[in-house]
Amino acid sequence: MGSIFVATLVAWPHDLSTRFQVVFESSTLIYRSISLQSASLKGAMTLSTNFQCTVVTPESQMLDEQVRYASIPAHDGQIGLAHLRAPLLVKLGSGPLQIDDVHGNRRVYFVVGGFAQMVNDHLTVLADEAVPVDDLDRQQGQADLAQALEIQARSDEEVADRTALQDRARSMITLAGS
Repeated sequence: MGSIFVATLVAWPHDLSTRFQVVFESSTLIYRSISLQSASLKGAMTLSTNFQCTVVTPESQMLDEQVRYASIPAHDGQIGLAHLRAPLLVKLGSGPLQIDDVHGNRRVYFVVGGFAQMVNDHLTVLADEAVPVDDLDRQQGQADLAQALEIQARSDEEVADRTALQDRARSMITLAGS
Protein backbone atom coordinates (compact mmCIF):
# COMPACT_ATOMS: atom_id res chain seq x y z
CA MET A 1 0.00 0.00 0.00
CA GLY A 2 1.36 3.45 -1.00
CA SER A 3 1.71 6.51 1.18
CA ILE A 4 -1.04 9.13 1.44
CA PHE A 5 -0.46 12.91 1.32
CA VAL A 6 -3.36 15.35 1.95
CA ALA A 7 -3.28 19.10 1.21
CA THR A 8 -6.13 21.58 1.61
CA LEU A 9 -6.26 24.49 -0.82
CA VAL A 10 -8.54 27.53 -0.90
CA ALA A 11 -9.69 28.69 -4.34
CA TRP A 12 -8.58 32.32 -4.08
CA PRO A 13 -9.71 34.97 -4.98
CA HIS A 14 -12.74 33.97 -7.05
CA ASP A 15 -14.48 31.33 -4.95
CA LEU A 16 -13.75 31.44 -1.25
CA SER A 17 -16.83 29.42 -0.35
CA THR A 18 -15.17 26.19 -1.43
CA ARG A 19 -11.96 24.52 -0.37
CA PHE A 20 -10.40 21.70 -2.30
CA GLN A 21 -8.78 18.78 -0.63
CA VAL A 22 -6.12 17.17 -2.73
CA VAL A 23 -5.30 13.60 -1.84
CA PHE A 24 -2.34 11.79 -3.31
CA GLU A 25 -2.58 8.01 -2.97
CA SER A 26 0.41 6.29 -4.50
CA SER A 27 0.57 7.85 -7.97
CA THR A 28 -3.15 8.66 -8.21
CA LEU A 29 -4.43 12.21 -7.69
CA ILE A 30 -7.91 12.55 -6.21
CA TYR A 31 -9.77 15.90 -5.85
CA ARG A 32 -12.49 16.33 -3.26
CA SER A 33 -14.51 19.51 -2.79
CA ILE A 34 -15.28 20.51 0.79
CA SER A 35 -17.91 23.19 1.40
CA LEU A 36 -17.25 25.69 4.19
CA GLN A 37 -19.75 25.45 7.04
CA SER A 38 -19.89 29.10 8.15
CA ALA A 39 -22.84 30.90 6.52
CA SER A 40 -21.41 34.29 7.55
CA LEU A 41 -18.13 33.45 5.83
CA LYS A 42 -19.97 32.44 2.65
CA GLY A 43 -21.84 35.77 2.60
CA ALA A 44 -18.63 37.73 3.12
CA MET A 45 -16.91 35.94 0.28
CA THR A 46 -19.12 37.16 -2.57
CA LEU A 47 -16.79 39.03 -4.92
CA SER A 48 -17.59 41.42 -7.73
CA THR A 49 -15.61 41.60 -10.94
CA ASN A 50 -16.51 45.28 -11.42
CA PHE A 51 -14.88 48.47 -10.24
CA GLN A 52 -15.89 52.12 -10.04
CA CYS A 53 -14.80 54.43 -12.87
CA THR A 54 -15.01 58.22 -12.81
CA VAL A 55 -14.00 60.42 -15.76
CA VAL A 56 -13.74 64.16 -15.14
CA THR A 57 -12.72 67.07 -17.38
CA PRO A 58 -12.48 70.76 -16.44
CA GLU A 59 -15.93 71.23 -18.00
CA SER A 60 -17.86 68.27 -16.57
CA GLN A 61 -18.02 64.83 -15.03
CA MET A 62 -18.48 62.54 -18.02
CA LEU A 63 -18.80 59.18 -16.27
CA ASP A 64 -19.27 57.76 -12.79
CA GLU A 65 -20.35 54.11 -12.78
CA GLN A 66 -19.36 50.50 -12.25
CA VAL A 67 -17.38 49.00 -15.15
CA ARG A 68 -15.75 45.65 -15.95
CA TYR A 69 -12.68 46.89 -17.82
CA ALA A 70 -10.97 50.10 -18.88
CA SER A 71 -8.05 50.83 -21.18
CA ILE A 72 -6.38 54.21 -20.69
CA PRO A 73 -3.94 56.11 -22.94
CA ALA A 74 -0.91 56.57 -20.69
CA HIS A 75 1.84 58.87 -21.92
CA ASP A 76 3.91 55.79 -22.84
CA GLY A 77 1.17 53.48 -24.19
CA GLN A 78 -2.20 51.90 -23.44
CA ILE A 79 -2.77 50.33 -20.00
CA GLY A 80 -5.58 47.86 -19.36
CA LEU A 81 -7.28 47.98 -15.96
CA ALA A 82 -9.55 45.41 -14.32
CA HIS A 83 -10.97 44.55 -10.92
CA LEU A 84 -8.32 44.16 -8.17
CA ARG A 85 -5.65 46.05 -10.17
CA ALA A 86 -2.63 47.11 -8.16
CA PRO A 87 -2.57 50.83 -7.32
CA LEU A 88 -1.49 53.03 -10.21
CA LEU A 89 -0.90 56.72 -10.88
CA VAL A 90 -0.07 57.62 -14.47
CA LYS A 91 0.23 60.67 -16.71
CA LEU A 92 -2.14 60.49 -19.69
CA GLY A 93 -1.23 61.04 -23.31
CA SER A 94 -3.54 61.36 -26.32
CA GLY A 95 -5.61 58.39 -27.40
CA PRO A 96 -8.58 56.14 -26.74
CA LEU A 97 -10.11 55.63 -23.31
CA GLN A 98 -12.10 52.40 -23.67
CA ILE A 99 -14.72 51.52 -21.07
CA ASP A 100 -16.53 48.16 -20.94
CA ASP A 101 -19.63 48.55 -18.76
CA VAL A 102 -21.22 45.85 -16.62
CA HIS A 103 -23.57 44.90 -19.48
CA GLY A 104 -20.73 44.25 -21.93
CA ASN A 105 -21.16 47.48 -23.92
CA ARG A 106 -18.01 49.35 -24.94
CA ARG A 107 -17.74 53.13 -24.96
CA VAL A 108 -14.71 54.90 -26.37
CA TYR A 109 -13.60 58.45 -25.62
CA PHE A 110 -10.81 60.50 -27.17
CA VAL A 111 -8.69 61.68 -24.22
CA VAL A 112 -5.94 64.29 -24.20
CA GLY A 113 -3.62 64.86 -21.23
CA GLY A 114 -4.24 64.68 -17.52
CA PHE A 115 -3.79 61.91 -14.98
CA ALA A 116 -5.37 58.59 -14.03
CA GLN A 117 -5.34 56.89 -10.66
CA MET A 118 -6.45 53.36 -9.77
CA VAL A 119 -6.70 52.66 -6.06
CA ASN A 120 -9.04 50.45 -4.00
CA ASP A 121 -10.98 49.35 -7.09
CA HIS A 122 -11.72 52.93 -8.14
CA LEU A 123 -10.35 54.40 -11.37
CA THR A 124 -10.34 58.19 -11.52
CA VAL A 125 -9.46 59.80 -14.84
CA LEU A 126 -8.78 63.55 -14.69
CA ALA A 127 -8.44 64.49 -18.35
CA ASP A 128 -7.67 67.84 -19.93
CA GLU A 129 -10.04 66.84 -22.72
CA ALA A 130 -12.40 63.88 -23.24
CA VAL A 131 -14.77 63.54 -26.19
CA PRO A 132 -16.89 60.54 -27.23
CA VAL A 133 -15.37 59.18 -30.46
CA ASP A 134 -18.74 59.49 -32.19
CA ASP A 135 -18.43 63.27 -31.76
CA LEU A 136 -14.97 63.50 -33.40
CA ASP A 137 -14.54 65.21 -36.77
CA ARG A 138 -11.86 63.63 -38.98
CA GLN A 139 -11.54 66.77 -41.13
CA GLN A 140 -10.93 68.87 -38.02
CA GLY A 141 -8.21 66.42 -36.99
CA GLN A 142 -6.57 66.70 -40.40
CA ALA A 143 -6.71 70.51 -40.22
CA ASP A 144 -5.20 70.42 -36.69
CA LEU A 145 -2.40 68.14 -37.93
CA ALA A 146 -1.60 70.40 -40.90
CA GLN A 147 -1.43 73.38 -38.55
CA ALA A 148 0.77 71.51 -36.03
CA LEU A 149 3.18 70.42 -38.80
CA GLU A 150 3.71 74.07 -39.80
CA ILE A 151 4.80 75.17 -36.32
CA GLN A 152 8.44 76.28 -36.24
CA ALA A 153 9.93 75.19 -32.90
CA ARG A 154 13.09 76.84 -31.61
CA SER A 155 13.37 75.64 -28.02
CA ASP A 156 13.01 72.23 -26.38
CA GLU A 157 9.71 73.36 -24.84
CA GLU A 158 8.35 74.46 -28.24
CA VAL A 159 9.41 71.12 -29.78
CA ALA A 160 7.59 69.24 -26.98
CA ASP A 161 4.46 71.38 -27.48
CA ARG A 162 4.52 70.85 -31.25
CA THR A 163 4.98 67.09 -30.81
CA ALA A 164 2.05 66.96 -28.36
CA LEU A 165 -0.20 68.83 -30.83
CA GLN A 166 0.83 66.48 -33.65
CA ASP A 167 0.18 63.40 -31.47
CA ARG A 168 -3.23 64.77 -30.46
CA ALA A 169 -4.20 65.41 -34.11
CA ARG A 170 -3.00 61.97 -35.27
CA SER A 171 -4.90 60.22 -32.48
CA MET A 172 -8.03 62.23 -33.33
CA ILE A 173 -7.77 61.27 -37.02
CA THR A 174 -7.29 57.59 -36.17
CA LEU A 175 -10.21 57.45 -33.74
CA ALA A 176 -12.54 59.51 -35.96
CA GLY A 177 -11.98 56.98 -38.74
CA SER A 178 -12.79 53.93 -36.60
